[in-house]
Amino acid sequence: MQCIREVRADACRDSLDRVQWFYTNLLGMQTWPPNEQIPGGWGVGPLRRGLWFRFRHDPLVDANRRRFVLHVNSLEQLERRLHENGWAYQRTHGLGATDHYLTLHDPTGHRIEIRASQPL
Repeated sequence: MQCIREVRADACRDSLDRVQWFYTNLLGMQTWPPNEQIPGGWGVGPLRRGLWFRFRHDPLVDANRRRFVLHVNSLEQLERRLHENGWAYQRTHGLGATDHYLTLHDPTGHRIEIRASQPL
């Protein structure tokens, strides 16, 4: 994941276990250390440059709007894990021969785009 500062999104407190499982087990992201967590939420990914979920009773989610883009080393490995766990996703072929990405929704309903990391 590449960003200047953490990406902030809402999550329902009641679905915290499912959100944590999705981002850590399914997507393979690391949880922020307990002493680095921001009160009122949960952080995952690179410290202070990852994702931070604010707990709300009624999270603000637009399932049709892309919330953020994640980059992974292997799109094929992630696609295999998603398939093995029965997680719904769509594979899209872009304009170029290597422009492939996955679109899916997290447990809160945020629409996520996942692309393979490209060397700079």
